[in-house]
Amino acid sequence: MQTPTIMIAGPAGARAVNTVDMMRAIPERREMLQSLGCRRTTLAGLDETPLDGRYTLARAEWRWDFEPAGAPPSHLTLPSTFIVDRSGEAPVIVVYVMHQDLTAVLRKK
Repeated sequence: MQTPTIMIAGPAGARAVNTVDMMRAIPERREMLQSLGCRRTTLAGLDETPLDGRYTLARAEWRWDFEPAGAPPSHLTLPSTFIVDRSGEAPVIVVYVMHQDLTAVLRKK
């Protein structure tokens, strides 16, 4: 089961996004991170809280390891929160909350 839309919320507000459009944007984000020297993305932490028999609140921490040419290695760890529908065969993210704007954080880096 895949929902046709996902709610994405962050510092700039919230909006419903077509799931297909979001999936198409993932390779673009990956390319942008790789161009900045990102070599690995790791799920550094996960805490799940069942909300009811169907939905789970998942708090995650993602770590990006950077090894840019001519600069020392560094990393960036940012939190995000998801509401996941677990009623089907596979879990489905229905809400994604970015606590910080990754692009803005990378500009300051």
